[in-house]
Amino acid sequence: MALPLYAGLLHTLHTSLRWAPSLRWAPPPTPGPSRRPSRHPSHITLQHSSRPAMCRSAPPPASVEAGPRAEYPGPWAGGQSPHQVGEGAPSRVGRPSAAALPAHAKPLGASVVVRGLAGAPEHNGKSAEVCGWDEARERYDVRLEEGGDMLSLRPSSVVQLCTVEVTALKGRPELNGLVGRILGFDEARGRYRVLLDGLVMVVALQPSNCVLLDEGVQVLLQGLSTSPELNGQMAQVKGVERASSRYTVCTQGGRYVRVKYDNVMC
Repeated sequence: MALPLYAGLLHTLHTSLRWAPSLRWAPPPTPGPSRRPSRHPSHITLQHSSRPAMCRSAPPPASVEAGPRAEYPGPWAGGQSPHQVGEGAPSRVGRPSAAALPAHAKPLGASVVVRGLAGAPEHNGKSAEVCGWDEARERYDVRLEEGGDMLSLRPSSVVQLCTVEVTALKGRPELNGLVGRILGFDEARGRYRVLLDGLVMVVALQPSNCVLLDEGVQVLLQGLSTSPELNGQMAQVKGVERASSRYTVCTQGGRYVRVKYDNVMC
C-alpha cells in the first residue's frame, strides 16, 4: 500500500510545480493622484424633480412696458354729487393737476370755509378742501370735512384759511404785528375771524387790518370804485406794499393793478 501513496505524492508535487509561475508575488500598484469630483455642471448628477428645469442659455423674459397711468377721477367724477350748491353740477372730469390750474384759482388741497350761501345756509361756516376748479363754469369743487359731501361753489362762497398779520388796529394797538390764521368770515360784521398765534383768542378783524402773508395767495377783488369792472374778478397777490397798505395783484385777465388791503377777500 506504500506504492500507491508514493505515487499520489508525486502527482501532487508535479501539479504544484506546473502552476507556480502564476503564483508569483507582485508589488501593489503605485497609487496615482487623487481625483476629485469636478465642479462643472456636466459632472453633477441631477435628480429628477417635478419642477421644470431652467436652461442656462434661455433668454431673459421680455420686459413689459407699462401703459399710461390711469388717474383717479375722485369721488366727484362720473356723475353729479349728492349735494350741489350753485348753478350746474360739479365737473365730471377727473382731478386736474396743480400745473393745469390757472394762477388765479386756489390750489388743490387748499383749506377753505364755506360762506354766504343763501340756498343752503346749513353749510355756511363748514370747513372744506378744494378738490377741483371748473374754469368754464367758474366753480370750485370742494369736499366738506364733515360728512365728505361735494359742493360746487362760486369763488365768492369760499374764504381761504390764510396766514395774516394784524396791522393798523386802533382799538387794540397791542395786537398790531401779531400773526394769526383766518378761521372763517363773519358775514354780518364783514370781518375775518382770526386765531392769533401764541394767544388763545379769536379776534374779528376787517380786511383792512389784515396783511396776507401767504405768497401768491388767490383773492377776490371787491369795492373798487376807480375800476368797478374788476369787482368780482379773481386775482393773485404778487406783492405787498406796507407803506401804502396796498397789494399788487394780477387779475384773471392778466392785468396788474394796485389795490388796498380791504379791496381783496382771500
